[in-house]
Amino acid sequence: MIKQMYPSELVNKEAFIAGLCIQKRVLHLGCCRYPYCQESFYSGELFHLKLLKIAQELHGMDIDRPSLDFLTQQGIPYLYWGDIEKIEINHWDKHYDIIVAGEILEHLNNFGLFLSSIRHLMNPETLLVISVPNTPTLKGFLRALVGQEMVHHDHVCYFSATTLTTLLDRFEYRVEKIMYYCATPFQRSGHLLNLSNRVAARLCRIFPRLGDGLIAVAKLR
Repeated sequence: MIKQMYPSELVNKEAFIAGLCIQKRVLHLGCCRYPYCQESFYSGELFHLKLLKIAQELHGMDIDRPSLDFLTQQGIPYLYWGDIEKIEINHWDKHYDIIVAGEILEHLNNFGLFLSSIRHLMNPETLLVISVPNTPTLKGFLRALVGQEMVHHDHVCYFSATTLTTLLDRFEYRVEKIMYYCATPFQRSGHLLNLSNRVAARLCRIFPRLGDGLIAVAKLR
């Protein structure tokens, strides 16, 4: 079955998500960026720090207790430890304007538990913002041609716009928008990898659906 595709647009992932969070009550899931928390904090690249400057109220949740302890020691408020597949209702008594779940789904054991466990944190106007690796990525195709696959050691899957929309629909979420993005390469990447990243980034401006990842913005249905 061929499904209708969403309009394609390439965005800067952090800028796009941050724009949604300005002066909003935000819950940032996976706020520590394991295992790069301290490195990202000291370089100023930790996304949670950027959200802290623009959100009206920001809460963060992660399962990485050492990183949470580190951020707490740096004076970052409202940080909570927990398994996002099992968020307890009695621990959270508010609704958020925005729930950010960046680069999380591909790590989970059970997508459905996660999508069910956050519903009580949402009202009809709450935006759930999810970013995930994209299946038809140009970089992935090029690397496959030479027998390579670059993937985080904890990832268990990839998504496409269709499969992510289907998953969200199955758990009674309505997708409002799909966007695509190119990941920022690490500065310590080799010359060949940096070259391939630059070439891919240029081509993705023409063919956004070949980007490294996609962002879904959804509401309760």
